Formats: sequence, structure tokens, C-alpha cells
Amino acid sequence: MTPDKYDITDTLTCESCAGQGYDWSDKWEYDPCTECQGTGRLQYKHNLLKEAFFVANQDGRARLHIDHRHLQALISHFNDLLSELTQIEQEAQQIDEFFTPEARATLTAAVTDMLQRQDKG
Repeated sequence: MTPDKYDITDTLTCESCAGQGYDWSDKWEYDPCTECQGTGRLQYKHNLLKEAFFVANQDGRARLHIDHRHLQALISHFNDLLSELTQIEQEAQQIDEFFTPEARATLTAAVTDMLQRQDKG
């Protein structure tokens, strides 16, 4: 699966060891933290666009809050959609300009004739 342009990784301080990287349960031995494996940090991978749509769909019940990165992902996504729709509209206009009224009438008659033959046969 290819990475999505809205996938990001955030690095957070490990809450179990307060970012120290060690388990302080025994003051004489310092074992690496089981949560972060001694790094003091946790990596959290998530998709900003999916989160933004999730929060919007939760009608205010989500624990996650939208921040500026979610809004940037939404704006980027809608700009991509608008670009695609504009391209489709331009291609449709080119196709429309390609067919003269006579060619359109001939094509319509040919398709109608073909459909009628299929119904009979």
C-alpha cells in the first residue's frame, strides 16, 4: 500500500517513563521502559484527512479535536477534487466541440439502430 500524502507521524513523550526511557519502579535497577523501549518517545502514525472526516462525522462527540493540520488536509483534498472536476469539464468540452451537429445526429442514429437490432435479435 502506498503512503497517502495525508499520513503523518507525530513523536510524543512517553507518559510511562516521563520521557526518561527507564522504568523507575526499582531505584537500584534501571530497566528500559516497556512502552518506548528506552527511547523516551513514542511515534504515533495517523492520517489527517481520515481524522478530519471522522471528527466531522461524530457531531461533536469525538475525543479528537481538529487542529490547523486537519484543516490544511481538508483544503488540500478539496483543491485536488476541484482540479479533477475542472479537468473533467475541460475534457467534456473538447469532446463536445469535436462532434459537429451532423456527426452527433449520425452517431445517435447508429446507436439507436444498433439498440433496436439488439432488441429484435
